[in-house]
Amino acid sequence: MITVLWEEQWLSTLQDLHSDVLRRINILKEEAARVAANSTLTSAEKNKINAAKYSAIMTPIVVALERRLASTSREPRTPHETWFRKEYNAQLRSAITSLKVPPGSPAALGEIWRPFDSVAASLVSHQRKSCVLLSEIAPQLATLSTSDIPMPGFEKQILDSSESFFAEIMARLHYLLSAKKLQYFLQRQDLRSSPCKDQMDRSIFIFSRDGRIYVLILGSCSFWRR
Repeated sequence: MITVLWEEQWLSTLQDLHSDVLRRINILKEEAARVAANSTLTSAEKNKINAAKYSAIMTPIVVALERRLASTSREPRTPHETWFRKEYNAQLRSAITSLKVPPGSPAALGEIWRPFDSVAASLVSHQRKSCVLLSEIAPQLATLSTSDIPMPGFEKQILDSSESFFAEIMARLHYLLSAKKLQYFLQRQDLRSSPCKDQMDRSIFIFSRDGRIYVLILGSCSFWRR
């Protein structure tokens, strides 16, 4: 089953957290300035207070990242998930571990999210690829051949025209004997950024028994014949 790819999950998480992280960093900088202005505290006391505030303010971010990491750390089920794990898993773990540690000084607060910005930039660059192989993201679909699975949408069109139970039975029989059945999935699958929403439109190229190629865009639920 083709659902949301691991890189899409991570990019969505990082983009959702970005503005919240910046807000929390600004709070930490303000708190650090107030602590620094307190002349009654020793340097060690100031560092201890800043570290405690850092942990308290950044814990929700760390929890969200660890939850996403857990969801993409299971045993890979596809070659594409194996690629993602090899490419990004160690990098993400290291970035989360670093985020848990309070920076040495308030001046370094602006650097704590930089590793995640680097990952996000890499994921955006990857998503600019025009296509991936179906065998990489859905090996079972890639091996499907000469199937009796109905072509999406066509059975409904036939049944909607039925006016009686007998007509419906005949329509179903006609459909099962018709050529509009899935022959196989083409290897090339498009992954395109949608201009109107923060998600990827995924185009599935299907070869039908009628000899035609049909394109199903999952993001917009559009279906047409090439």
